[in-house]
Amino acid sequence: MSTAACRKAIEGLSSIALLWVLGGCDAFDSDRKPYTPFPAASGSTTAAPPSAVATPRVDAGPARELASVSRGALFAPAEARDWRIADRKLTAPDGLVFRLGLVGGLAGGKDGDVLAWLTGTLEKPVIGELWLFPEQGAPRLVSGAPSFLPTGPTCSHDTHLDQTGPNSVSLDIRASCATPLLPRTPDRSVAVLAPLRDNPKIVGFRLAAPAPGETSHLEIVSRDRDGDGRDDVEMTLVFAGPRTAEVRASFVWLDRPAGLSRDAIEPLASFLRLASLETVRAGSTKLGNAGTGSPAAVAEGVATARRLYSTLCAESGVARISLDNGAELGCGDLAAAFQALTQARINAELAGGHPERALAALEQHAWFPSGAKAEADRFLKAQLALVTSKIIKRRVIKLVPLKSQPRRLEPGPHLSPLSFHADGSLLLLSPEGLVRAAPDGAANVPPRERSGGARHCRAGSDRVAARSAIRPAMY
Repeated sequence: MSTAACRKAIEGLSSIALLWVLGGCDAFDSDRKPYTPFPAASGSTTAAPPSAVATPRVDAGPARELASVSRGALFAPAEARDWRIADRKLTAPDGLVFRLGLVGGLAGGKDGDVLAWLTGTLEKPVIGELWLFPEQGAPRLVSGAPSFLPTGPTCSHDTHLDQTGPNSVSLDIRASCATPLLPRTPDRSVAVLAPLRDNPKIVGFRLAAPAPGETSHLEIVSRDRDGDGRDDVEMTLVFAGPRTAEVRASFVWLDRPAGLSRDAIEPLASFLRLASLETVRAGSTKLGNAGTGSPAAVAEGVATARRLYSTLCAESGVARISLDNGAELGCGDLAAAFQALTQARINAELAGGHPERALAALEQHAWFPSGAKAEADRFLKAQLALVTSKIIKRRVIKLVPLKSQPRRLEPGPHLSPLSFHADGSLLLLSPEGLVRAAPDGAANVPPRERSGGARHCRAGSDRVAARSAIRPAMY
């Protein structure tokens, strides 16, 4: 299917769906490459030049195109320096004891190969080391624990070793310390490794503990997306706030001989999916549905998506995840997704009869990615007009001509010739004297008497009205 044919097929979709599917159209364009080398070690939050940005395509999401490999390691006996596994007897290197082991399963390896995680002892006080015990040949060190993990007498370390791809494994080490750590101090390491390669590390991450009341964890899927025989990495951060459902956003790296390449469709595609979900919920609110379609549910969903952004993206300034060299992960331009999230919240609040909350949502929009100034201003102006149309009630006023005209006054200080009365009539000084003009335009000239050049109203009420209506003014 060509790009043009694909785009023609999706005409009439909503703006959120359109953005999502257009990326998929590009994926069918065989003339475009899905990658451009972009070293993961840079981790820069600055936008990469056009030649270093991968072409957007959509192949990430809940439905996996390719089956992924996932299996956990076996536990070794306690304090085992010798371990009989896979019909073999393994001996730990000096100062280490066996903890976890994976038998075979790696593409290009042998069925009797054992990948083992060993922890330190008093003789060698290290967190641990990952060793490969090949079926034939001497054992060799694959990776040690990163130095940024906290250590000390009050700290312990929990490790998970899983095969996550045909050629790769993930090594997850979490530190737990009785002594409080500084906020956002990394206490967890996740590394994706290809143990049979001379340079085994594909990509690594450091993570800080989530904020109080929140939970987060990583999901790693390693699979060959581009058919080059090397496992590419999809890292997904799964996040949940207090009393909210889990949300997720992904990064994808293609493992190329020249270096890692970021797939530019993520995490934009992940946030667009979240925005699409809240847009659907807001539509349910308009129909009067409760539960997941209520304004409160939409507000919680939008807030959770924003907290996911704060935890994941370098642009937030408070990210809790980075590459293992400390470089944070830039999420790129997410303006379209965050505009859709704000609009969903506004629509839900207006449908629920709370325009004041819609104004608050519009105010909060400026705290998150809003795009270029001109585009952001257009969005804010359109949404403000939508909200104010629900607040301001217009009343049509009938225009009627006056049958009397105000008196012409000489230059200099003088009394004002016009004043509106409390009953809606207009008091004015005309050549004939004080005139009360009714709302229908009819003029009523009250009786008056002259005394010493001064004009007085006969009725007491008219006298009070005349004195309060005629106010000094400068012209």
